[in-house]
Amino acid sequence: MKKLTALLVALLMLVSASAMAEELTFSADRSDQTYAMVSFLSGGDHWRRCYIGFEEAGKQLGVQTVHLGETSDDLTAYLRRVEEAINMGVDGIAVACYNADAYVDVINKAIEAGIPVVTFDSDSPNSDRGTYMSTGNEEAGAFAADKLAELTGGSGKAVVLTRVGQENIEARANGFTARLEEAYPDIEIVEVVNAQNDDIAETASKISAALQANPDINCVYSSIGEIGVGVAQAVRELNRVGEVTIIASDLGDGQLELVKAGEIAGTIMQGTYNMGWWTCVGLYAQANGLLEGNPMPTYINTGVAFVDQSNVEEIMAQ
Repeated sequence: MKKLTALLVALLMLVSASAMAEELTFSADRSDQTYAMVSFLSGGDHWRRCYIGFEEAGKQLGVQTVHLGETSDDLTAYLRRVEEAINMGVDGIAVACYNADAYVDVINKAIEAGIPVVTFDSDSPNSDRGTYMSTGNEEAGAFAADKLAELTGGSGKAVVLTRVGQENIEARANGFTARLEEAYPDIEIVEVVNAQNDDIAETASKISAALQANPDINCVYSSIGEIGVGVAQAVRELNRVGEVTIIASDLGDGQLELVKAGEIAGTIMQGTYNMGWWTCVGLYAQANGLLEGNPMPTYINTGVAFVDQSNVEEIMAQ
């Protein structure tokens, strides 16, 4: 157990979670413990990859894990999933928060019941959660802006695809916009498109309308996971493949196939496995008193990478 404690303290306190996790070793039997991951809009590849990391950490620690997801676009249903985890009497809950303030009460309810809570992917900073583990969403947006500028020569007219009310998505779009204003003034954002759901056809229709209204548009940034497929569909249907540079977010089989085909220039990959792995380890540390008086860090950055034709097959094989 001393080896596990030292690993948790040293790594959770000092290291960036962008590095892959090491194998854990420990002696105590805690096979009766269960840790829950709770996410929103859970049908996508993003959450699947997060849970793979969460589940793998659970196996290494010798505990049970469960993923409580919700596929509907319904904030009330998302909050009910957290309530479900509380009622199950789990030993720790990792929560992705669709809207920061909406989750405050239910997170605090869990903590009052003695259940440690960490947030991942998207935060609720006004709650009493222990730690937030995520890609820096504004940083991810800025990284996307850098890549777009590199691919377009630093000039052009852009469309930004965002989702009003989903705070992690808004942060990406804001980071992208701020980076363009700061470093690439010759790239002008001519339209911001709001996609309130993951409907590919609806996204394609909105992007098509923007491209037809502004024929000079030469680049699109989708800050929303996996609906870059709809952006590519619109560009294809207008016979503008090769003329409009698309930067997408997250993975998903459809997007990766389009990166491979060259219709999407690249996508910003979050450290989803690391995100899941670290949330489980962090919860375990809190639930079992392993930090020995050391406070948990308030934020752990799980990193980003760019997936393009040079590495997409490697990512698809994972």
